[in-house]
Amino acid sequence: MHFTRRHLLCGCAATALTGCVGAGGGKPIAAGYAPALDSVEGGLWEIFNKAEADLKFSPLRMTDEELNRYVTDIACRLAGSHCPDMRGYLVRTPFFNASMAPNGMMQVWSGLLLRCQNEAQLAAVLGHEIGHYLKRHSLQRFEQMRDNATIAAFLGIAVAAAGGGALANLPGLVALANIFAFSREQEREADGVGLELMVNAGYSPIEASEIWRGLIQERDAGLTADERADRKDKSDVFFASHPAPEDRAQTLALQAAAYPGGKRIVGEERYLAQARAFRDMMMQDELRLHQHDRTLVIVDRMKAANPGDADPFYYEGEVYRSRNEGLDDGLAMRAYSRAIEADDDHGLAWRGIGILHRRAGREADAATAFQRYLELVPDASDRLMIQSYVGA
Repeated sequence: MHFTRRHLLCGCAATALTGCVGAGGGKPIAAGYAPALDSVEGGLWEIFNKAEADLKFSPLRMTDEELNRYVTDIACRLAGSHCPDMRGYLVRTPFFNASMAPNGMMQVWSGLLLRCQNEAQLAAVLGHEIGHYLKRHSLQRFEQMRDNATIAAFLGIAVAAAGGGALANLPGLVALANIFAFSREQEREADGVGLELMVNAGYSPIEASEIWRGLIQERDAGLTADERADRKDKSDVFFASHPAPEDRAQTLALQAAAYPGGKRIVGEERYLAQARAFRDMMMQDELRLHQHDRTLVIVDRMKAANPGDADPFYYEGEVYRSRNEGLDDGLAMRAYSRAIEADDDHGLAWRGIGILHRRAGREADAATAFQRYLELVPDASDRLMIQSYVGA
């Protein structure tokens, strides 16, 4: 049975789709490929074409030209001849994820950019998603759905999320991850393709394993041994659609070791240079999640990757100040002081010190720190409020 684009768009989500699900998945996609408009795949593409049109005008899009060009260049280096068939979008959503729609629309979330320590780690995730695209896994997933309610959920949730972040909250994102969940075989296949793409592009394949190890540390942060044993990965956006993270990291490391050695791209400095301008924004989004133990893991990895950088110590201070439990004020003051030691002109760290002094009733010390902050950040958005604190 053939469906026109209008039929699939307007009727498939609400009517019996078991009859329009046919063969098509499994064959790798060719460069320049476009499906027939009256096919199931053509209709699926059109759905995401419309979602992509909405995404272009989403307020969640990060439109900085330099950052977009940087991420696009990495994706194109991986995708090779398929590059012209793909479009990438950076989306301000504070969770670790990237996705690839069957029509070549790639989303990269800011939470992923925050957690990557280098260019090779970003390339590992992008390569994995490109692997799903090249192997047409989304089409296979769609064709395997025989239940109309599941298909309706797939189309409704996928389009809402892909079209600009309408479901950019944890329950909605977990639902999306579960609907989109690929099989273990598909995930392994995408991992293998991603590693091959990384190596062909000159990247260090071991970083594919390292990004998973970082996610495992973050997932387990603050949990007791019993809590880790009882942990439910389905409460996490990324783990909800990706199986067995420990096995995944180990398998990727073994596969990476099988590739020839030699000098390969890691790209710490290049990545930091691109991400630094957006780090404060991404960290503020992360802090609003109030996942303090997890955020401290991100900060610790940031400190390890960037020795001597003042910003990670400032972020550490922000985490403790936000949590505000037990000895947290002391830990926050120590972290802010470390930031000042690394960079005496770190205005935001002086602001944090002023807030802690004021919280403790040390008004003179608070005024000194706040005045230093205003000197360093004369156009601060909170200038009037801070001036009221110091009586200026």
